[in-house]
Amino acid sequence: MISFPVLSLKTLPPAELDRLSQHFQYLADTCADFAKANRKRDHHTAYVRDYRKQIDATVDAIRAKIDKGLDEATALRKVVAETRLPEATIFARWRLHKKRKTRDYVKLRGQKIMQLKRRGHTNKEIAQKIGLSASQIGRIIAKISVETG
Repeated sequence: MISFPVLSLKTLPPAELDRLSQHFQYLADTCADFAKANRKRDHHTAYVRDYRKQIDATVDAIRAKIDKGLDEATALRKVVAETRLPEATIFARWRLHKKRKTRDYVKLRGQKIMQLKRRGHTNKEIAQKIGLSASQIGRIIAKISVETG
């Protein structure tokens, strides 16, 4: 904790005291906002770490139920009931799975990667923007380069 000479405040004029009060209130509010954001991020990180395998397994469970003849909505609801994970989490993971499995997604992702590469971005910078590792970006660029000649 920072020590502050409180007795010296008695010598300041009221206008200066008001200014200091506003300034320190702003700092207190900003620190509280940062602390809240950090707690939220830490909670999310812990949740993802603890439940990642279970969340990823929901895709296989949904696919298995669809293969058995259930429609997609019913399969999703059954997996939600079985896993007790939040419905929004399972639905979001399923949507991401469907998006990533389309040819258009892979093609558009490759185009975006090549566009960023032509603009001079490094593989690491591209990886951060796209959400893959730098080595995966390198493999995608090499594959596209071979395909285009």
